Amino acid sequence: MPNIYDKIKDRVEKLSKEKVAKQLGYNSSQHSIKAIDKFLSYDDLYSWLYESGFYDFKYDSKQFLKKICNVVGIDEIEIDKEIQKQIALKKEIDKYKNSYIFVNTNFKRKSEPIFALAFCEPKRRIKINPKEFAYKSDEEIFQMISQMVVKHYNKTNGILPLWGKIVNYVYHHCDSKAYIFDPNGKRIEDAEVRENLAIVTIG
Repeated sequence: MPNIYDKIKDRVEKLSKEKVAKQLGYNSSQHSIKAIDKFLSYDDLYSWLYESGFYDFKYDSKQFLKKICNVVGIDEIEIDKEIQKQIALKKEIDKYKNSYIFVNTNFKRKSEPIFALAFCEPKRRIKINPKEFAYKSDEEIFQMISQMVVKHYNKTNGILPLWGKIVNYVYHHCDSKAYIFDPNGKRIEDAEVRENLAIVTIG
């Protein structure tokens, strides 16, 4: 069964962009077509609503969604239910917006220049995709983290330039706790890590 975003795209194609464009309320057909093309370029409804940043001085992303649904004949109750699902999904995704994996090398600065350390600081952080964690159990997430650290360790051969040999990985979860994994992806207990941050302040 197609999701509602695919249903909208399908109906736009069947009606033709030109016919839909005439009913969107823009003064310019060119502007209307451009808005439709942008809408059709996204993979899912969440991306359109929360990642597109769409606003063209007539509609924001949600207003445009409702308008095009009205034009192609999708029931307003149906789209409102779908929007509520996306709001709930955003809330779930936002839980992980501060989650990341710290690559620990037990680094202690000797004579390394601070500018070089600050430049290489991002190498000690592995970004996660919060979308992939949405509605997953802790067990499922920890399994995903395990796979990520093993992949990273193999890719780097266990060495971070400037920072040294990788000792373990520290995953910062949405519960504000840190969970430590060894290079083999096994979660370990009773290990302490201090995440000193290399930054440069100008002025």
